Amino acid sequence: MLLLFPDHRNLTFDPRTANKCLELSKGNWKAKHSPITICRWHEQEPRFEPWQVLCKQGYSHGHHYWEVKISSHSVVLGMTYRSLPQERKQGHNFNTGLDRGSWGLQVLEDCYLAWHKGRPQKIQERLCRNLGVSLDYDKGLLSFYRLGEGTWLIHSFHDVFTEPLYPVFWLCEGRAVELCWKD
Repeated sequence: MLLLFPDHRNLTFDPRTANKCLELSKGNWKAKHSPITICRWHEQEPRFEPWQVLCKQGYSHGHHYWEVKISSHSVVLGMTYRSLPQERKQGHNFNTGLDRGSWGLQVLEDCYLAWHKGRPQKIQERLCRNLGVSLDYDKGLLSFYRLGEGTWLIHSFHDVFTEPLYPVFWLCEGRAVELCWKD
């Protein structure tokens, strides 16, 4: 994959936050939505009701960049404060981008929707399975890129961040997302 920025971050999923239908790989770098509910050990940690998972890494200053590979459309990737609601919001399958404390990019078959404060913005771009995410916390800039033969900016959010931000992912049934690692 193409690395846009030299400050690439290696991410891992936080199994304590994964919805029970999400299967994580050994090492927690890949998540897959299994059509069969996964029986997890008895845990006291609250989990997402929507098919979501957070990454362990959170950022509260500086510039950070990572890349992901998605299996297909019908996924949402974004950033959130830890306070993202655990419950499903009525009329939606995901929570990312539906409040003031999260920002999300929904990948659809023929376009993208950028979500914040419950308002979608349609972006007419072709589907890409390799995506880059750039967070400049201090400048309040979160950007999503299509990666491949070339690099294209899909969308940028400009905001004032007030708490640590965590990468978050939502996966429709049968979908998978892989966190790309750099040695």
